[in-house]
Amino acid sequence: METYILKALLCSSVLIVLYYLFLEKEKSFKFNRFYLIFALLFSYIIPLISLKLPAKETPKSGMVFQESVSDMMVIPAQTVESTIDWSLVLICIYACVVFLLLLKSIYSIYKILSLKGNLIRINGQKTKILVEEISPFSFMETLCIGKNYISVDNGIDERIFLHERVHITQKHSLDLILLEILKIISWFNPALYFYKKAIVTNHEFLADEHVVSNNFDVPSYQKLILKEISTRNN
Repeated sequence: METYILKALLCSSVLIVLYYLFLEKEKSFKFNRFYLIFALLFSYIIPLISLKLPAKETPKSGMVFQESVSDMMVIPAQTVESTIDWSLVLICIYACVVFLLLLKSIYSIYKILSLKGNLIRINGQKTKILVEEISPFSFMETLCIGKNYISVDNGIDERIFLHERVHITQKHSLDLILLEILKIISWFNPALYFYKKAIVTNHEFLADEHVVSNNFDVPSYQKLILKEISTRNN
């Protein structure tokens, strides 16, 4: 188990370092997403694969050594002292952290699903109009948006709508769920926190790229993004 953990840590760390060195500033956002997900899966699968090489036969010595019983060392019996089983302690700590992180993730999903609002369809997209004034976000197949973003005729700023719809159509939630599962079972891997930052940033670039490709004014869209960032920070 220790060997597997070390291999997974090393592999995931090397691959994320390569991403930040060579791919982070590239505009091939779709390839970057594929690389990040592949790197995560590869890092946890490849240590499970072991290559068996043919064993070399070692020549046996023809010499026979005999030793009399009287020449053998007699080791006196030692009293066995009770010691702490540190491996069991580490397993208990690991299990407790996993349990707490699992509860935290379940609670987060529950909080999202329990947000109060009305479910409607806007341009064929399942949309939840929230009672609270919350910045737009998407989870699985649902676009969630605060009521303050909705006009009288149930209209949403098309740029915001397109941005969030990309997250839904490209299944970005699945990437984050996979990452959360890996964070739960291997919370001790610091590389995962860099993967999360890279994946979330990549998702935003993919959504922004789609909006800009629909011939929206770039400066006004930049102002919209800055406004949303300021709102979320507040």
